[in-house]
Amino acid sequence: MGNRIWSAGLLVLALAGCSAPDTASPAAARKEASASPSPSAGPLADDYVGVLNDHYVADLSSSGAPKGAAFDPNAASIRGPHYAVALAESVAVAELPAIVTTRVTSEHGSRATLRPNPGHELLLARFTKAPLSPMSDSKGSTQEVVVGDQRRPLAGAIADGTLLAVSVPQGAPVSLQITDDGRAQSIDLRTGAAGRVDGLYPRYGAHADTMGSWITPAGSDMIPLGISLDFELTPWVEGSGWAPAGQAWLSYEVDAVLYGDGIDCDIDMGRTLSLSGAGFKASGAGTFTVPSYVASLTTNTPTHTGVVAAPANLRSVSIGWSLHAGCSKGGAAVKFSIRSNAGGSANLKAED
Repeated sequence: MGNRIWSAGLLVLALAGCSAPDTASPAAARKEASASPSPSAGPLADDYVGVLNDHYVADLSSSGAPKGAAFDPNAASIRGPHYAVALAESVAVAELPAIVTTRVTSEHGSRATLRPNPGHELLLARFTKAPLSPMSDSKGSTQEVVVGDQRRPLAGAIADGTLLAVSVPQGAPVSLQITDDGRAQSIDLRTGAAGRVDGLYPRYGAHADTMGSWITPAGSDMIPLGISLDFELTPWVEGSGWAPAGQAWLSYEVDAVLYGDGIDCDIDMGRTLSLSGAGFKASGAGTFTVPSYVASLTTNTPTHTGVVAAPANLRSVSIGWSLHAGCSKGGAAVKFSIRSNAGGSANLKAED
């Protein structure tokens, strides 16, 4: 009898020490977004949704949970203007034993078994680093778990390492839905299927160079004004929001180098730059000040940016360039003649 009690005591001590390697506690600001389970042994509320951990990176099976479905982050991911998330794995369990709960929660210690009500199951979803970055550094998305027609708001944003637990009716559809600047995207937490906004996956971009003008300032030799353009086609742009249905935003950046000692030019981009393609025609806008090459050596290469609406399926852009500018040297206006102008073209290709 005494040996059995002693053996039982050793077993209890051994189980108490069987925990996964400890990880750093989350920062205080992130703790507010967590909804760690209550140590109560009672069943979870039918609408329970909680963040068990916000920095969990191991496979769930390594902590004793049943092996679930693993997902490719490139397919099971969504990104928007202010967020990017990817689902790594998910599994539905009848309950999560206390010893497993202890291993996977943010703070190791005493935890009760997580047990949903009869007719429900506990869905665990682990998130990992998204392959694409948010489109803006600012914040501003609404995240919620959708179970059937029921919506359950999340207190904090899903991130790399978030471990989510949701009580759901057995077999019920469940997804993470994120609404950003009025547009919603989702990930099915059972299958990993992503409901995405067209045009964000992949992004389309292009580069074009060897364009510009040859000019001859009065009393000087002929000099070149060389330009290059970078394009990106995307349905959302900072400051412009989402493009109208069937369209996207074509963002462009113009780099210029003026190889004339002391000659500066202010280019009227509305009259100089034109863009066109299938079902698309637009002009530049604003004034682009290009200092002489010598002056540019002490500063960054001057650039000029713009955004125009274009068809969402645009894949080729013709670039027209017909210089209209005012030039100066030492603050005094300089007359010049234009020897030639050269435009170009760019083919938009998938970048990720």
